[in-house]
Amino acid sequence: MARKTRKTRKPGGDARRHPPGRPAVGEGAGHLRLMHDVALIANEATSAPVALAAAIRRVCEEFDWPVGHVFNVRWQDGRAAIEDAGIWRLADAKRYAALVGATRGAKFRPGVGLVGRAVKAGRLQWIADVRADRRFVRGRGAGGARRLGVRMALAVPVSFRDRVEAVLEFFAAQTLEPDEQMIELMASVGTSLGRVIERQRLGQELIDAVWSRQRYLGQELHDNLGQMVTGVSMMARSLHSKLQQRGLAEAEDAEMIAGTLQKVRQEVRRMARGMLPVLIDAHGLMSALEELCATAEGLYGIACDFHCEQPVAVEDNNTATHLYRIAQEAISNAVNHGRAGHVAVSLETVGGQLRLRVQDDGSGLPAELDAGGPGMGLRIMQYRAEVIGGDFRIDASPHGGAVVTCTLREER
Repeated sequence: MARKTRKTRKPGGDARRHPPGRPAVGEGAGHLRLMHDVALIANEATSAPVALAAAIRRVCEEFDWPVGHVFNVRWQDGRAAIEDAGIWRLADAKRYAALVGATRGAKFRPGVGLVGRAVKAGRLQWIADVRADRRFVRGRGAGGARRLGVRMALAVPVSFRDRVEAVLEFFAAQTLEPDEQMIELMASVGTSLGRVIERQRLGQELIDAVWSRQRYLGQELHDNLGQMVTGVSMMARSLHSKLQQRGLAEAEDAEMIAGTLQKVRQEVRRMARGMLPVLIDAHGLMSALEELCATAEGLYGIACDFHCEQPVAVEDNNTATHLYRIAQEAISNAVNHGRAGHVAVSLETVGGQLRLRVQDDGSGLPAELDAGGPGMGLRIMQYRAEVIGGDFRIDASPHGGAVVTCTLREER
């Protein structure tokens, strides 16, 4: 039977069929090396954004594609919101500025546009030439797709638990169509990166479970055991008063019991505060950080200041607690590893974003960063920031020492 001609086929496709009659893309021994490199990236990446950025860079290098990009897919009540992740690999930022601008302003939903089709189908999608495809939504408007400087577009879904969580998007400067080898290769890339999201999501679920249990125990200590000890302590003091009025020697024993119960009450409060460092209150984080700095001064014998020029309300207790723990770990690192004598903790809102900063005058950046990677303490801080949707940075201070910064991407 005669093969269909190019005129009968639409410019574009998905992974369900192999477009015949076009040049094969990406043939060669480099495929195995690419699969190995992406798997290594997935295994060693500290976070999903880091893995996705490294993966699109590696894929673009392998096939000499000038543009790589990442979309995030956020699900709520069974509906997907597809948004620009702000992760790009551009061979020429100026040349592809129009494409970046069109992507930033585009609206996508499952089934609409190249990326939307990849999310809905859960399979690789492509457009052989975006200039000839009306479904390419970013090609509309003045100048159309021609002004974007690209032709072939490829969308690779990254899935977790049978749900697309991200989409890798690639562009080539020439008209191309993937062959079966390319389809299998890019599916493998998506699968490897899906494991990063799976690992991060499972880790977050574990942290959430541990936090939920810790919060329950802390609340029980504070509300139940703490109140019971307070009540018994009051009874002991009342007994001491009565025995003392009667001139009985047992009054001293009652006083000793009351004093011991007071110490027990203080210990219960300390334990509860360790599990619930931030009181469930919009302004609880400010009070907790101020108390943390005062405690650090007494514990480490350093100067530790807290700065908060304007009140910063954090409604979510989980977010507030993670920020507190980041500050706590940063102070500990500054003293124990940086030998700092002064630490400054600040909490502020900058440009609509909440920012926590811990700056010290110690020996500089941690040695583990110079060795090529973060240590456990830094990994924990970074992970806490990711859990609450924040950006984590550690930089050298211009006056010596290090600066730890956690910025929330949106107000909480």
